[in-house]
Amino acid sequence: MTFEALSLGITIAVLAAASITDLRSREVPDWLNYSFLTAAFGLRALTTIISADWTTLLEGCLGFAMMFVIAYVIFYTGQMGGGDAKLLMGMGMLLGLPLRWSALIGSTLLSFLTNILIAGAVYGLLWSMVLGIRHYTALRRAFTEIFAQPTMRRIRTYGILGCAAILVLAFLAPMPYRMLGFLLILFYLIMLYTSVFVRAVEQVCMLKQIPIHRLTPGDWIPKPVIVNGKRIVGPKDLGISAAQIALLKKYARKGKIRTVLVKEGVPFELVIWYDPED
Repeated sequence: MTFEALSLGITIAVLAAASITDLRSREVPDWLNYSFLTAAFGLRALTTIISADWTTLLEGCLGFAMMFVIAYVIFYTGQMGGGDAKLLMGMGMLLGLPLRWSALIGSTLLSFLTNILIAGAVYGLLWSMVLGIRHYTALRRAFTEIFAQPTMRRIRTYGILGCAAILVLAFLAPMPYRMLGFLLILFYLIMLYTSVFVRAVEQVCMLKQIPIHRLTPGDWIPKPVIVNGKRIVGPKDLGISAAQIALLKKYARKGKIRTVLVKEGVPFELVIWYDPED
């Protein structure tokens, strides 16, 4: 079997398993991610040995390095969980990044990233809309509360003034510039209401207080958990660890803490699919 066929087989198996576990438990287990990384590295190393060409392994390592940086940034900006980030690193190792600049633009990994950005944005918005419909009453209340915040009031005030100025200039300008002014106003309104909608969905549907005994390694903790003046876990950790859960259970038995705020993300693996011939 060729390297491409083996890569496709490994990818389908891993992403299918990741999608199932993410839908069931809202997490991708570390054993799956580390097995994926090991398989991707092993496949590239074996291909390198057989072909006596180090290019295959170097391209995999370069792809892993690039996806590590991207996953690190996305995770620490709160856009995905630790399991998703590790899965992206495995994809980077498996897909690789060409050493030749001429082949970089059309590479599979960059095509994969482009597809993820587009599909992920659409998928995430649709998923948020479904959650919003299911929790309509609570979402409407959160929407109103967010708009009532002082920062949001300032944004709306400045936005209204800016839109009014653009509207006046648009009527005074020739037709092409007038259309551009209308598009700028529309863009502002879409971005404003979309950002508030996403924040409201996160607040109502994705942030949940759960008992300590229900915590599992890799759970996303959006706020620092402090007990007796000591920080146990927080958003800077790559998901909560088994040792941190054990420590929280110890404090829970003493009655010092009962629940922890956890952020449940969108099942991201459903959009991480690629065509190796792209």
